[in-house]
Amino acid sequence: MIIIIAMLVVITDIGVLITLFIVNASMIFFGWLMEAYNQKTKEVVCSPFIFGCIAAVTPWITIFIRLITASSKSPVGLPNFVIGIFISLFIFLNIFAINQFLQYKKIGRWKIISMEKTYTYC
Repeated sequence: MIIIIAMLVVITDIGVLITLFIVNASMIFFGWLMEAYNQKTKEVVCSPFIFGCIAAVTPWITIFIRLITASSKSPVGLPNFVIGIFISLFIFLNIFAINQFLQYKKIGRWKIISMEKTYTYC
């Protein structure tokens, strides 16, 4: 999905798109590592989560820079709906990280509910 979002802001360089894909895939791998590693330990290790968050924000920084440069080159600027779409996609795609953080920190209803059940309620 991040590749499609990047292409919507006219990032067309194949090298950049491949790099965004790899960075986004590494975020997913870090999330999987977090799940796999913490199934076998009593104390939660958060380093895969932190590395995954760093990997997750990188494509968004690239897309944001492209939005800013496109806005500065345009005499009318960016339409408000484009900014709204960017912000809403950023929020919706990062809900997973918030959910995983709350699950491992056992905050609120995540003390008693597993992540899979939480997704079915959302």
